[in-house]
Amino acid sequence: MMRRFTLGMVAGAGLLLAAQAEEYVLAEKGKYSQPAGTKLGKQAVLEITGAKLTLTTPEKTIEGTSTRKESRLDSIEILSPTQSREVLEKKTLEGKITLSGQDRPMPDEPVPLQAVPVLVERAADGSFTAKLEEGEPTPAQAAHLAKLVKALEGESEVALYGDTPRKPGDKWTVDPKNLRSFADAEKLTGAYTVEFVEVKDFQGTPCAVLKSTYDVKGTAIGGPEASLSFKGSAITHRSLADRADLDVKIEAAMVMEAQPGPGVTMRVEGPYKLSETVTVKRP
Repeated sequence: MMRRFTLGMVAGAGLLLAAQAEEYVLAEKGKYSQPAGTKLGKQAVLEITGAKLTLTTPEKTIEGTSTRKESRLDSIEILSPTQSREVLEKKTLEGKITLSGQDRPMPDEPVPLQAVPVLVERAADGSFTAKLEEGEPTPAQAAHLAKLVKALEGESEVALYGDTPRKPGDKWTVDPKNLRSFADAEKLTGAYTVEFVEVKDFQGTPCAVLKSTYDVKGTAIGGPEASLSFKGSAITHRSLADRADLDVKIEAAMVMEAQPGPGVTMRVEGPYKLSETVTVKRP
């Protein structure tokens, strides 16, 4: 009986060593992992449903709710290891604010970069630049280009995943400051961890399944001054061949606080959901 137990331990150790040897590099610094000519389609849907809204003035406090659904479709073509062409194909916004029992539609937001090709350049240090493929940007377009750069740097794959080999079972911490931005917030502080759960086929593609948990705070990017906080989790299926996030599901408890006018404060608190899917077409 002891012999069987010992042999089982040896066999188990061999299996453990084999599993440990299976490591994957999830991100590369300063360049795209996909070859030139690769085309990616990225669809994202953001939903904030029934968030509690509190508006406080020197005279009174008004309570209500806020609902928002934003959808966008982006196309991306890899031009070289460091350059891509990105086009915001379509963006839609719907929702309403309810105060004192009265519904008010969500105001339209301008989309100055819709259907306008943008060239994005990656630098060796992980930073980005973005410019119109043709012509000079209007002031509104320039502001959105700056916001695009922050979003790209916020999606920094190296900051999230590192550029050293990882294996299932690994857990690591992410410095929120290195993300640059998260969910339209910048100047981030707080806690962020990632776990490599397993390798699993997703729609026929071997993917790393990654679970993130976070509790971060920051300030709004490019809009009225506001503080934002998010506490929640995300599940990501990341293609091991393309080093691209094919599916991301984010859920969080969100709090936004702002001062829309003198002596007026606004607080929005509620569920935040973001779903992203990416398709990859190789040349």
